[in-house]
Amino acid sequence: MTRAYRSALLSAVLSVLLVGQVCCSPRTELGQLNRNAPTQPSAITSGHGVVIDIESKSQFRDIIDAGGICFVTLYSSECGPCHFMDPIMSALAARYADSVTVCKLDGDRFYSVVKQYQTKGYPTVLIISNGRETERFLGPRPESIYISALDKLTKEHK
Repeated sequence: MTRAYRSALLSAVLSVLLVGQVCCSPRTELGQLNRNAPTQPSAITSGHGVVIDIESKSQFRDIIDAGGICFVTLYSSECGPCHFMDPIMSALAARYADSVTVCKLDGDRFYSVVKQYQTKGYPTVLIISNGRETERFLGPRPESIYISALDKLTKEHK
């Protein structure tokens, strides 16, 4: 286990215990947008088994408009519990490679999307089916919760 992974995991666990699972809100404590947050390229690789790191609003809109089922994580690069979601997203992308598009969107970079979906904190998971939000989870959840929601939707789409 790498030092960075241990640090992110510890931060996620402490946030869950102390803050009730939500790392931070989409605005800084002073109510200003956190536009200067550092961005990191994703180490995750979806469409067909990989997680898509959204790079533009138009890319996000194209994915949503394409229809089907989308598993979207809205995150902040400074959020410990958000990093806890990376292995879960990778596992879901592999499990649902042919039926679900798994992607992540940096809320600090794309605040208009955060506003559009009325996100209250990070990480927020949206499950979108045919362009419509069908499920929402605030804060990280066990992988089994996401599997249950996605299994139900994928059965409906068959």
